[in-house]
Amino acid sequence: MFIFCSQLSAQKQLTLEDFFVDGTFRTKGVYGLRSMNDGEHYTVLENNGTRIVKYSYKTGLPVATLLDLKTLEDSPVSRIDDYTFNADESRILICTNKKPIYRRSFTADYYLFDFKNKEIKPLSEGGSQRLATFSPTGLQVAFVRDNNLFIHDIRFGSERQITRDGQYNHIINGAPDWVYEEEFAFNRAFEWAPDGSAIAYIKFDESDVRRTKSCFKTKRTVSLELCLQISESRREKFQSIRLCLRCFGPDNDQDGHRRRRRHLSSADTLDPGP
Repeated sequence: MFIFCSQLSAQKQLTLEDFFVDGTFRTKGVYGLRSMNDGEHYTVLENNGTRIVKYSYKTGLPVATLLDLKTLEDSPVSRIDDYTFNADESRILICTNKKPIYRRSFTADYYLFDFKNKEIKPLSEGGSQRLATFSPTGLQVAFVRDNNLFIHDIRFGSERQITRDGQYNHIINGAPDWVYEEEFAFNRAFEWAPDGSAIAYIKFDESDVRRTKSCFKTKRTVSLELCLQISESRREKFQSIRLCLRCFGPDNDQDGHRRRRRHLSSADTLDPGP
């Protein structure tokens, strides 16, 4: 890097604008595309978030428009912020109306689009959601709302609440608190089993975390959870995190609890639920 800069500086005077404004040395790449299952095509969100277009890797040319919001009659979605295909690419999970919480977290309104019947329906009628994620089978969608974990079953249009103890500034199910989101750079704290029969998630207990006030650039002062005040708080916070498991299927009751006892390692804790 030093040799490169020395050689370049002999030809041109380097400025801060080269590094921070003009992007003189910025690498070039491809962004915003989704590879499809066949390995030969990819999709791109176009036309100000109103159209998903399928392209050929071989030619770089569009081959089909998979979804165009402007051609859907009475579409409840006016702009797509993000989207995800299910496993067999028969449905799309649409994310819109994103509202930021912290650096990576946000709430949004999610919708399901079915290619077969060309219908677009809301994922849930109970309010905005977070972290909506298809199951590996593509038949269910898990999401977080009001610090609780939910399951939407696409086949029956039903919704099941998995946790009930979620509470602002106290218990968070399936999503990290501010410190873990910021310092460990992740947002979703749950994962589907490979066959879609269970969900493992993390439960964060902030009940004993001291609150403090921080000033943002907007000059507004808001209350934030600050977990790493001192080393004692950090240890106490770590001990309040539990790995939980919910199973779904014929061997489970209505709330998804396994009827037969399962053996977990000593490092794990099976949450008995509310």
